Amino acid sequence: MRRGVEAAPSRASTVASTSARARSRASAERSATPARCSAVGGPLLGALGLQAPKLRATRSFGFGVIFRVCRYGVCPRTGESGGPPSDPSVYPPRIDATAPTALHPRRRSTIAPAATWIAAVPLAFVALGIDSAAAQEPYPFLVPRGSARLEIPGIYSSHSSRYRTLGDADGDALEDLGDPYTGAVGPTVFPALAGFEEAVRRAGQDEYAATLGSMGSFMERSQVRVPFSIDVGVFDWLTAGIVVPAVHSEVEFALHFDADSAGANAGFSPGLADPASVDGFLDGLGSSIGEFDGYREGVCTADPNSSECAGATAALEGAVTFQSALTAMYGTFFAPLEWSEAGEALKSRLAELATIFGAAGVGGLPGSVPLADELLVRADFLELISNPVHGIGATTPEGRWRPGWRLGDVELRVNSRLYDSGGDADERGIEVGLGTLVRLPTGVQADPASLVDVGTGDDQMDIEVRGWLNARLGGGSGIWAGYRHGVQLGGTTIRRAFDPSFTFAPLSTQAALEWDPGDYRVVDLAPWYRVSGSLTLLAGYRHRGKGPDSFALAADAGEEPSPDAPQGPPPDPEILVANSESSSGRLLLGIVYNRATTNPEDGSRGGPLEIRFNYRQVVAGSGLDVPKSRSLEAGFRFYADLWRDM
Repeated sequence: MRRGVEAAPSRASTVASTSARARSRASAERSATPARCSAVGGPLLGALGLQAPKLRATRSFGFGVIFRVCRYGVCPRTGESGGPPSDPSVYPPRIDATAPTALHPRRRSTIAPAATWIAAVPLAFVALGIDSAAAQEPYPFLVPRGSARLEIPGIYSSHSSRYRTLGDADGDALEDLGDPYTGAVGPTVFPALAGFEEAVRRAGQDEYAATLGSMGSFMERSQVRVPFSIDVGVFDWLTAGIVVPAVHSEVEFALHFDADSAGANAGFSPGLADPASVDGFLDGLGSSIGEFDGYREGVCTADPNSSECAGATAALEGAVTFQSALTAMYGTFFAPLEWSEAGEALKSRLAELATIFGAAGVGGLPGSVPLADELLVRADFLELISNPVHGIGATTPEGRWRPGWRLGDVELRVNSRLYDSGGDADERGIEVGLGTLVRLPTGVQADPASLVDVGTGDDQMDIEVRGWLNARLGGGSGIWAGYRHGVQLGGTTIRRAFDPSFTFAPLSTQAALEWDPGDYRVVDLAPWYRVSGSLTLLAGYRHRGKGPDSFALAADAGEEPSPDAPQGPPPDPEILVANSESSSGRLLLGIVYNRATTNPEDGSRGGPLEIRFNYRQVVAGSGLDVPKSRSLEAGFRFYADLWRDM
């Protein structure tokens, strides 16, 4: 007992020991040496093979969930000591100038799990109470000298409508993605129907409008994009980095077809199932016309000015036109339905010729015109789309189309600070920066034969220059402005160079093209306001414009078309130039909440907890295909030391 009492420290020595430990800890923090990790953050960084620095909580939620590990004893932008002196404390939340468009509410909840996953992961981190992040810059172009930033954001995008302007139309023309696959199935759907329709008109039905039936569809495109990025602070004012995007696309596509006797007036030509019947009809018609021509020649030789000669000549011209039109009609895959108005008109025309020929003593005229006797069914309709023999050769992946994860266009970027006025405690100040970016052709273009593929890149290089300004105006308010100009270098592309107003472009128009995309420019403006010390509101608008593209047939125009495919129109690269110019406008609304947190180990004050929501919506557009999209974004950002200043 005596030894135990003697071993017990005095109250004074306990206080002295505690004070010494506190002074040692304060000295370590002043030297900006990482001292400890949170209970959760330490094991996580240890698993990653990183040294565990002091962790500061910047948990953000919504569309920019960010966790940051500071290399300083106290995180920047908190107003505490230890951060880099150039970091102001009144910046608003980040607006990512490169975020794509996106989320459209679904009519059926089939793609929702992707968005749920993106939101659930950051929520799980917040629920765990991870004290692992520091306050971030609002527009994170720069990284402190000697530090590296790893960012893994998840961007969910979806849309089911688009702005589409064709020809000389003015204003924003908004249509559903399924609109081209909805309505009567006529020549604007299958271009081959145009020749068939013209042939029937010449044969005797002047107002004929061919239709195989009607179709309806629903299409929604969504994409999850995860652009992994690493940025390294070369100097406090210069940062270099790389972005490697992984892209997972998904399209829901439902295509319906219906044909009935009231709405359809054409079907498959009888010559497809029974070529002999059509050949026999045309041979018989041609033989009778030849005999009648002999009769006409005799009448006109006897009296060229007689009414009999004039009547026979007119009848012969009509018969030859009828024969020529039917020959052209049977050269397609279609024929009028026998009970349709056009079918009855062709029967009547044949009966009229039989009467005229009979009066001239000419027999042998066929008794009936071979016509379609069945309506198309859905399987026939899909066969017309997918089988190259019918001239389209498109793929129709109905239901959900998921090609899996694919690589997008890799980006190399450098950003620098040109000017910065005002210190941490100043309410007013301006920061100006300049950056450049090279986008590599590592993505894949969309398959020209696919009805749903959107690709992950353009397969050509871009060079972009950007400038930005962030102004703190005082009173908790500020404004962000940015400008980007991109030069898109030439490349090659495989397209179907055909009139985009048609639903299905013929396979014969597919060719390799030399492609020079138009330059683009982006203007961003985003005012922000700090409602209180912990709550910031922001709004913004982005305008993006792109110049016209140019196209020309490549020296190697690609593979020869299938020998089974029918001949069709040749590719016309110039037709793609029209409407290749585009523009769009996008709104941004956001809210950011910050509060101070403490280290659960010793109660010391840490960095702020940050919760953010950003919502982006395309509200205007013009061009051939400008998605009307909404977007949600969530991401993580980790910092680590690479080297220390000596």
